[in-house]
Amino acid sequence: LASGGMDMTSDGAVLGAMVRTHKPEQAKNLSDMLQGLQMMGGGILSNSKRPEQQVYGRVIQGATIALRGSDVVLDVTVAQADLEFFGSKIK
Repeated sequence: LASGGMDMTSDGAVLGAMVRTHKPEQAKNLSDMLQGLQMMGGGILSNSKRPEQQVYGRVIQGATIALRGSDVVLDVTVAQADLEFFGSKIK
């Protein structure tokens, strides 16, 4: 089971997602995998010379991953300045 939502505020966009697994062990494995990807991907992208990849890195590193029993909760905030950066790239 998965659910999620998004909200826009004056500070930016807030995205939330929750995945419910059958067993807590499955949730733990998923959480561990996501945290590993967050560390690797966020670090690599944040150190990029390309501005758009730096934004991706900030977003990934700023995400929170929480384990609650059989649920994995992911919250991501995208700052208004980062949204404006991508908006300026659309032509």
